[in-house]
Amino acid sequence: MRTSTLRCLAMAAGILALSVAASAQGSKLTGTVTDTNGKPVAGATIRALLPGPGDNADVVTNAKGEYEVPVSVGDWVISVAMKGFAPEHKQLAVSDRLIKGQSLKMDFTLKSADAAAVAFTPRRTPDGQIDISGTWNDNHATGDSINYDLETGHRSAEHYAGRGEKPMPNPEHAIVDPPDGKVPYQSWALAKRNENQARYQNPPGLDYVAGRSKCWLPGSPGFPSSGNPTVLQIPGYVIMMIEFSHSYRIIRLDDSPHVGSNIVLMSGDSRGRWEGNTLVVDVTNMKEQWLDLLGNFRTPAAHVVERWTLTSPTTMTYEATVDDPQAYTKPMKVAFHFNRNNNPNYEIYEDTCHEGNAGVYERVGRHAQ
Repeated sequence: MRTSTLRCLAMAAGILALSVAASAQGSKLTGTVTDTNGKPVAGATIRALLPGPGDNADVVTNAKGEYEVPVSVGDWVISVAMKGFAPEHKQLAVSDRLIKGQSLKMDFTLKSADAAAVAFTPRRTPDGQIDISGTWNDNHATGDSINYDLETGHRSAEHYAGRGEKPMPNPEHAIVDPPDGKVPYQSWALAKRNENQARYQNPPGLDYVAGRSKCWLPGSPGFPSSGNPTVLQIPGYVIMMIEFSHSYRIIRLDDSPHVGSNIVLMSGDSRGRWEGNTLVVDVTNMKEQWLDLLGNFRTPAAHVVERWTLTSPTTMTYEATVDDPQAYTKPMKVAFHFNRNNNPNYEIYEDTCHEGNAGVYERVGRHAQ
């Protein structure tokens, strides 16, 4: 009798849980995005993220700055990104009391990127550095996609279908200069990129496999988009770590010269300095490497200047100017942004990527036969 009663109670609890989860299905979050003058911001990307695979939605504001995204029970992060404006994000806790079809409202007011930087006075570390310590979430609408295709910011339709997701309607493009969003290749380098792109799915050798797939440490500008950077600061140094392949960078804050030109490092040799709220990092001595999975690349002649700018207590922008006189006709600039990760329990896990990835060698060997 007791066992039967417990089973009934368990079944009732399960039915109640399902009804609670279902109660919020079909509900939505609406709002308007404006600038500080009250004018609507059209074309801004709204990303609603609920932790868990596939639990996200991306929409673009209409001509009136309005948006609408579906939501369900859970703790959401709602982010807004628009070129020329400082990014914004807010927390949204959707209660199980939300009635099916009910709407919630959340408006955003965006500050211009320049105004946000001027108005913000950041805290400093004991040795006088701007404090950028902690973990930073890359803007998923950019970071995840440029690792697939640096130029378009789009992943393949097969990728989204396999994950049960919808393609992002307006990915934040990484290349901001040249204005056409293309890598400014010299003719020989463009031909090589096209060959890389044509063969990457059926690689005849390891030269046609992206460094990321081979577990290589990502250099600049691939490091920031390869995971959520965790930043540590000690006198004279800024240290950055990400989960992917145990990647790390040690940035010296002095005027010492770079290592000798005959020393080639996977992540390059970094020297940093502070300019106002911006950490400027000069990177050289990098191994030739693909910048994404589709064969866009830079050579060992590349010289990268990064600018990490704290724009508010919770946002940071990243810009990198890549000058590769061996492969490019002119320098290229990429840019995207980060939001601070406020999860006190966040930690970096050991990544499973490893040297001698058997899957890569098997794939190359199969197509090389």
